[in-house]
This record gives sequence, C-alpha cells and structure tokens, in this order.
Amino acid sequence: MDIWEIRSTIVNGDIEPFYGNYGTILQVVVSIKRISLNKKFKLDFKPMNKKLLLRIAAGLILFTCVGHTFGTFMPIPSEETEMINAADIMKTTLVPMPIGKKQSYFDILLGANICLSIYLLITGLSFILFSSEDNTNRKLLLLHSTGLIGVAIVSGLYFFPLPALCTGFAGVLGFIIYSR
Repeated sequence: MDIWEIRSTIVNGDIEPFYGNYGTILQVVVSIKRISLNKKFKLDFKPMNKKLLLRIAAGLILFTCVGHTFGTFMPIPSEETEMINAADIMKTTLVPMPIGKKQSYFDILLGANICLSIYLLITGLSFILFSSEDNTNRKLLLLHSTGLIGVAIVSGLYFFPLPALCTGFAGVLGFIIYSR
C-alpha cells in the first residue's frame, strides 16, 4: 500500500469526464476507467516524499502525546461524582510490589501514563530526526513503527479511537517508509 499524488495530463483537450454530471463514486470510477481505456488522459503517479510522510507521522504522534499528557494531569470535574469516588478508591487501595513499598492503583496508573507520554515524545522526535536524515536507520524506524502499532491496538481495545487512529496511521506511515 502506498500513498500517491495523482497528476493528470490533458490529451486532445477533452476534460469533460472529470467535470461532467456524475453523481456517484461508481460513476466517477467508471468514467476514470473509460478515460484510461480511451487513452484520453495520461495519469502520472508520483510517490509522496519520504520526508513529508515522516513529518506527518511525527505530527500525529506528537498530537497524541500532547493530548495524552494533558488528559493525564487534567483535574476531574466536580460534577463527575462517580469518577471522583473511583479515583479516591484507587488512591487508597494499595498493591504490594515485589520490590519496594506498596503503591496505590492511582500511582501505578499515573506512572504508566507518564511512561506512555515519554514514549510518544521520544518516538515523535525520532520521526522528526528520521525525516531530516538522508539515510534513515531502517531498523530503528521498523522498531518504532511496530511499537506505535502496538500502542494503537491497545488504545483501540481499552480506551478510545482517536489515539488509536493517530498512532496506528503513524505506524503505517513508518512501515511504508521502511518498505521503500
């Protein structure tokens, strides 16, 4: 799978099939097939720039990082009494740790959220560095992209779709660059 920029060249001055009264996607697809069969248009496909794809991926990752970090430290609204009660229970329930002192569920969740924010920050900055280099470290790009896909799967299963879509799409873009 690749992302393509489509440019069309007019042959014989006929552009009517693209600008006609076609109401559905199916009619547009049929008209494009008709154009290519009649050879009236020459479609020239050019892959998008590696630098641009990596910067798009970095933007998605850093957007997710900022949202996750703010969401982690945002206070619970006072009208959400059930959520406040759940947070209080998490703060008072202690979990024995294999080494060290007991930790509350709240502290464990907060630590995991901070770890994820740090991971997203480092991965986003890595993608920016990859976009500025001519010779990207392909193995490191593959490792980061795989991690992003893992985060996307967990986000989609246990949280909500926006971070799953952002990190998943960024991971896919990393795989596209890796495969080139």
